[in-house]
Amino acid sequence: MRTAEQWREFLHDIKPENLPLSFQDWKGSFESYIADLAQQFAKNDIEIEEEVAIASLPPAVNEGLTKAAGKGTIEKVESLTKKGKIVAYEAVVKTGTKKSEVQVGPDGKKLDHEE
Repeated sequence: MRTAEQWREFLHDIKPENLPLSFQDWKGSFESYIADLAQQFAKNDIEIEEEVAIASLPPAVNEGLTKAAGKGTIEKVESLTKKGKIVAYEAVVKTGTKKSEVQVGPDGKKLDHEE
C-alpha cells in the first residue's frame, strides 16, 4: 500500500492538461489538487482502472466476459480496483460498428450492479 507521500511522488510528473475535467473545477493550486488526490489514493477512496492483457485473465473472468460480449469482439479489458481489491473486470466490446462495455465480477459472474 502506498502512502500519501509515495502517491505525491508518483503523481508529481502528471501535467494539468492530462487530468480529468474535475481539475478545472478545483479551487486550489495544481499542487494542492495532487496532494488531495494522493490522500484519496492513500485512503483507497478512488477507483483504479488498469488495462489487463486478455491472455492474463483468470479463466472464469475470460469466460464471463466472452459470454457477456455475445457476438461482439473484446477489444480491451480493464480491472477495477477499490480499496486495494479488484471488484470487477470491464471490457470494451465491438459489435459491427458499435462499441459498448460489459462487466463481470472477479469470479467471472455477472454483477448485480455496475461498478
